[in-house]
Amino acid sequence: MHDSNNIASTSDSSKLPYRKDIQGLRALSILLVIAAHAKIPGLKGGFIGVDVFFVISGYLITGLLIQELTKNSQINLLRFYARRLKRLLPALALVVTVTALLASRLLTPMEQPHQAISAAAAIFWVSNILFVLQDLNYFDGQAEQNIYLHTWSLGVEEQFYLVWPILLTIVFWATKGRRGLRTALISAFAIIGALSLIACIWQTSQDARLAFYLTPFRAWQFCAGSIAFLLRQRFVLIERRIIDFASIVGIILIIGSAILLSQSIPYPGILSVIPTAGAALVLISGSENKRTVVDNILQSRLAQGIGNISYSWYLWHWPVLGIGYLFLSPQKLTNSILLILIAWILAVATYFLIENPIRQNKKLINFNGWQIVGSLTLMALINISAINWFNQMDQQIKASPSDFYADAKNDMPIIYRMGCDDWYQSADVKLCSFGDQRAANTAAIIGDSIGLQWFPALHKIYGKPDWKIVVATKSACPMVDEDFYYQRIGRTYTECSKWRNALMATLKQIKPNVIIFGSAETYDFTADQWTHGTGRVLRQISQSTDKAYVIRATPGLPFDGPQCLAALKIRAAEKDQRHQLFRHQSAFSKQRMGVY
Repeated sequence: MHDSNNIASTSDSSKLPYRKDIQGLRALSILLVIAAHAKIPGLKGGFIGVDVFFVISGYLITGLLIQELTKNSQINLLRFYARRLKRLLPALALVVTVTALLASRLLTPMEQPHQAISAAAAIFWVSNILFVLQDLNYFDGQAEQNIYLHTWSLGVEEQFYLVWPILLTIVFWATKGRRGLRTALISAFAIIGALSLIACIWQTSQDARLAFYLTPFRAWQFCAGSIAFLLRQRFVLIERRIIDFASIVGIILIIGSAILLSQSIPYPGILSVIPTAGAALVLISGSENKRTVVDNILQSRLAQGIGNISYSWYLWHWPVLGIGYLFLSPQKLTNSILLILIAWILAVATYFLIENPIRQNKKLINFNGWQIVGSLTLMALINISAINWFNQMDQQIKASPSDFYADAKNDMPIIYRMGCDDWYQSADVKLCSFGDQRAANTAAIIGDSIGLQWFPALHKIYGKPDWKIVVATKSACPMVDEDFYYQRIGRTYTECSKWRNALMATLKQIKPNVIIFGSAETYDFTADQWTHGTGRVLRQISQSTDKAYVIRATPGLPFDGPQCLAALKIRAAEKDQRHQLFRHQSAFSKQRMGVY
């Protein structure tokens, strides 16, 4: 018998032997993801649950495809894609549609266009690409307002499904299905995985957004799952104590990552190797039957129940949280738990009424072509509806723009419109000057954008005939002499340090009478970094002036403030209109009844 025939089960079934521990691993993954998104204390890094999902997908899909190759010497691509669509599309279509309907009723016109375009992308599994084009950082507060943000991972998985069967077929043909198939597959996955991982690490250091969202930089995680499948048959022959140890280490790596990692670190990068390796260890050491300590936990009834609904729960949890937080404070843990439970109820209903019945419908097995045609038609209809939704909202906004929103959005110090802030585009110091340039006294106002929100007040203080004011601002650049990783641009903000050093040199030349500076409080510095970094800046400033004032930071909002205010005003106006309509209807009814 060829070695290739031993790679997968020789069962006539098109399914791999059912492993309860994998279902339990799915349960752990979804719980970690939901905990992170609901801001459950102690699990900030729970977003790594998605990494675990990628490894599981690599393991299972590779196993299924290898089984079909070794049995039939080919992969029925039509059947493969039809089954993927049957498994994933019904629940996704339901959630995208229901979420869109709710958003169109509950969100203001200004909040809806970007939701509509995200829905259009999500139904075609390309939202990860859209978010890259939109410069949307997954960990940024603005991104949390996108109720389809979580669909990025579905895009990565579906793009993987498109390529993987073709790759396996090429390797199979190259080896002609002979004895060397296992070695050839492991070599192919190792090479692809290594290249992808190297690219992921490099790209994370340059712009983490691309490494986070795009499939080529995540392919190595699917490769890890694929290699785990190929190595598992050899691994299970090892002594049980070693298997037990490996599974425990795997779980520790996954849970430890969820506890120790946070949104303020470059990710995925090298750190994503930790949860990925953990998932691979659990997959390699697991069993269809209870053997290890970890298996006993993952195969428990509770874990199985959660694992069964993990896909539907993943789909529902993010829009429920996003829409729910419009009415409930996200600062209260009880509110988050309530919303998680609502998402769980929706997930259970979706699983039993939509997802499972369609997946287990045997009548659809022989209609692969029609399944694909029907699926694409459904996707196209939802996509077109989403685009129409976008166009309607866009036209409505243009026809009756919110003066309140425009005023609030533009209500910022004049310095932001003077071109003296290059953000991360350069490290050049561009001074904005106010007042008589020949004035005897000079006040220098420096800092990041939030620190300089106080400019109008300071201008009233120093905007006198005998004073001139010079302003130097660098967005997101604190007056703290410390390098830091900036999530918005996905790398270390080197321009900030260069600009700050250049600014200190400029201040020595100007020698202002007084220097006022401030920074936002949202930077992820330790207490020591704040203290020592600020101290170093003060020592440099002291070489340029005898007077320096530090402005306390104004609190930063994790959402669009003007949009929030405009939304409240619009909702209040709609409420008044309803009350007026009710009064008119009441008066009309009384008039008809002869009251007047």
